[in-house]
Amino acid sequence: MEKRKTRPLYSVLACKINAYANCKEKWTGDKDSTYEWMEKHEDMIEHLCQEHLPHGLGFDNESIIVMDKCKNGNELCIRSSFHVMNENGMYDGWVDFTMTVKPCLLFSFYLTIKGKFGKKHQHLKDYIQEIFEEALDKQITV
Repeated sequence: MEKRKTRPLYSVLACKINAYANCKEKWTGDKDSTYEWMEKHEDMIEHLCQEHLPHGLGFDNESIIVMDKCKNGNELCIRSSFHVMNENGMYDGWVDFTMTVKPCLLFSFYLTIKGKFGKKHQHLKDYIQEIFEEALDKQITV
């Protein structure tokens, strides 16, 4: 029986993205085994995002990996949105943002967030960063 490994989500995503990129680089355009593996890696990346990245409580849209912005396992790019509320507790629009996840020897990874938060929603950046850092650092079994 094969022993399953436990690793942080960011590491598993980086490996799958790297495998996808390797397949894409070798792909000749035919629906061959390389294409099938490319699809399998892409499906697994989508599954990992749906299963483990934040959803609900303001994260009401899916978070997606922006494959063409990822750098062969050395940088992840995640696009998401946060559903903001006004002072009356009513939904009042969306803040779209992009996160970049880079390796860091001191802290496993370093996450930066860019988006149109405006002055009104700057306070959300720390909250969003904390939630995503926790999700990305979570140990998952693969």
